[in-house]
Amino acid sequence: LHVNANMGIAQWNMQTGKRVPAPGITEVPNLVVKAALSESTAVLISVDAVSVWQFGKRFPPHKMGLGDVDYVNVAFVPDSEWLAFSSTSWLLLFDLSSEQVIRSWKAETTIIDALAVDPLGRYAASAGFKDESLRLWDLKTGLEVVGMTDLPSDPYVLAFSRKGEALAGTLHGIGVATEVAIWSVPDLVRMATIKTGDSGARGLVFDWGTAILARLTDDGGLQLYDLTSGVMKKEVSAADCDTLALNTRGSVLACGGRDQSFVRLWDFPTGAFVGDLYAIGANEWIVNMADGHFDSSEGAQDSVKWVNA
Repeated sequence: LHVNANMGIAQWNMQTGKRVPAPGITEVPNLVVKAALSESTAVLISVDAVSVWQFGKRFPPHKMGLGDVDYVNVAFVPDSEWLAFSSTSWLLLFDLSSEQVIRSWKAETTIIDALAVDPLGRYAASAGFKDESLRLWDLKTGLEVVGMTDLPSDPYVLAFSRKGEALAGTLHGIGVATEVAIWSVPDLVRMATIKTGDSGARGLVFDWGTAILARLTDDGGLQLYDLTSGVMKKEVSAADCDTLALNTRGSVLACGGRDQSFVRLWDFPTGAFVGDLYAIGANEWIVNMADGHFDSSEGAQDSVKWVNA
């Protein structure tokens, strides 16, 4: 699934590479700040509201009753109807089925800049802005499991490993070398440190089992690191994406965002380019593959241009 402010919500069949027709998906807020997508639901944070759209059930997207609060991040809690939100200095759990707030708690920081949810649905991790803090929360009890306030800088991007046994965070500040720290879960003991150079990061995904970490940089690059040695294995163009995702099997990476009209796919273990998925208008599509071949819906064929190389 891919959210684009101009084209709405695009759905793709990953077996065939073809776009799934879904009428009405263009009726989304004009400016989507953050989004969370599951197999059946999209939750969109815009400048003035939080909206939910359940595929095939609700049309158009409707605003959620969360009050006039500036929400910063949103993430689905796996295997549940729960959503985790972060706002200024609050964390909030929301039940989509009942449309009720389950719990909210204050994180003792000015603004929660980073939020991640454990893929097993046990924990949420939050990082504060300008207080160099990192906290792990038990989603069922709402209690803080462990907290750290003596970090060298603010972890402005957080990500759990594919199986939830580790947590990664970017560290970057004045006089601090840019790095990715890996902590064990739930005790937050540092397990590894990856030195990444001067560029900032927009996204992280990693698999502790295969010891591979992918980092999406501010300048539109995708870097793959070996977690055992800390060495960068490969760097490729991410075409100015700002969102990075890994499938549940740990085999395919996807990126999109920044008003891009496509989703770019790579093979996760090797970093090999797989293809680009283009959403054209409300329902049309083009797939551009690594070997130069393409496919498209009939209505998108006039968007394909031939070039004599």
